[in-house]
Amino acid sequence: MLGKGYLKFNNVVIPNPASFSESYDNIENTSQSEEGTDLVTIVRLQKLSLSCKFNCSSYWKNQLLTLAALSEATLVYHGTTYLNVRFRITGCDLVEDSDIVSGTDGLWEVSGVFTEV
Repeated sequence: MLGKGYLKFNNVVIPNPASFSESYDNIENTSQSEEGTDLVTIVRLQKLSLSCKFNCSSYWKNQLLTLAALSEATLVYHGTTYLNVRFRITGCDLVEDSDIVSGTDGLWEVSGVFTEV
């Protein structure tokens, strides 16, 4: 589990996700030589993709939707700063019968992906 303050996007400390998965991809460019052999050039190593699922109040759902509207921002994850990161919402569902929780518009399951550009 992530500790408090381990996930910060656009200088906003985000609550710990209920679940998350991280992956790193290499970006490659393939071309052919004059002899017809494939040449692979690694353009970028370890591009971060962080999938998260948040169980949160309606306040945090709205905050996450606002952050997803940004074209890109800075992500701090486990003390490492990643520049030019996008956050995209992949799912946003109201938890059944949670609209009766006092002081909220219900409890929400919000899924999203942080991706380095």
